Amino acid sequence: NQALLKQVPLFSNLPDDQITNIADNSHRLHFSKDQVIIKQGDSDSRLFVIADGVIGIQLTSEDENITEIARLGVGEFFGEMALMTGEPRTADAIALRTSVVLVVEKESIKNILSTNQNFYNSMAQILAERQIRLGKAQLLPEETTKEVSKLAKKIGEAIGRFFS
Repeated sequence: NQALLKQVPLFSNLPDDQITNIADNSHRLHFSKDQVIIKQGDSDSRLFVIADGVIGIQLTSEDENITEIARLGVGEFFGEMALMTGEPRTADAIALRTSVVLVVEKESIKNILSTNQNFYNSMAQILAERQIRLGKAQLLPEETTKEVSKLAKKIGEAIGRFFS
């Protein structure tokens, strides 16, 4: 688990003791092809790091149209918004083939957020970028950078409230 976490850009700059703590408090789950890992709208506070396989991130619109917004592979992660803010899941995550994910619980991240401002800022930036990709903000390309910064600040405030 520790070697996998070191491959993930979000965790790779953390001190070894913090990576070890996350790894020691995480567990692996196995999913078969087409199995739903998370469901849009569900409440959950776990982050998933892909150890093996391919995960499709899908958004279901109000008129039931399904749009794949990302395909993620080994070393990539999903589920960060619910982990960091407590908000309901914003998309479905489905195993596109047999997959294994490392499950990171909220408590494993809580101490890191309070002591590591760079991790906190990185997570807020990632959340903002992914929210925009989900279509939560409709932007022209030249507005994206400014809006990501604004949204990252708002998300950072939400993270602070959720973990306090």
